[in-house]
Amino acid sequence: MRLPVIIFSHGNRGVKEQSVTIMEELARAGYVVFAIDHSGNTFFEDPIENESLNVVMNHLRPMDVTALLNWLTDPTGEQQWLAEVIDLDRIGVIGHSRGGFTALALVGAYFDTSEAYETTCTGDTWDVCKTFQTNAAPWDLSDPRIRTAVAMAPASYTITESGLANVARPVLVMAGKQDQTT
Repeated sequence: MRLPVIIFSHGNRGVKEQSVTIMEELARAGYVVFAIDHSGNTFFEDPIENESLNVVMNHLRPMDVTALLNWLTDPTGEQQWLAEVIDLDRIGVIGHSRGGFTALALVGAYFDTSEAYETTCTGDTWDVCKTFQTNAAPWDLSDPRIRTAVAMAPASYTITESGLANVARPVLVMAGKQDQTT
């Protein structure tokens, strides 16, 4: 029997282990759980040094998850046993804060540019700025392999009400009434 997959996306400047108790419970319930660090956006990286990277991170984080799914489709080396264990027709994503933003983007929420993004990418040579030009917004970074999402206290960043209208998969949003941060 193949097992369903859950991918966890941590919050801004968080780490993959930040919600370990939730991930352990999901594993006990029969899911294969992958928690990834979003390179350039973890607790261990200097936010001043990566200030420009932080502005384009909304594009990169969903692409991290898609890269993981691409690898899971054809694992290599010691991980080849995964291909016989996981069910790639049953994939969900869970994210907290900026990870919640990532989860929403992965199931179809379009997002627009921010003033900071436009400033950072003006005349910049970053590959992500070339790929996601400000005049081409809004962007769709969804991955059709992901069937459902849980967004815990999702950071809104540049997801708009009209951007959420593009979500056609089951989503659970968990938010606090008093939350003034996200």
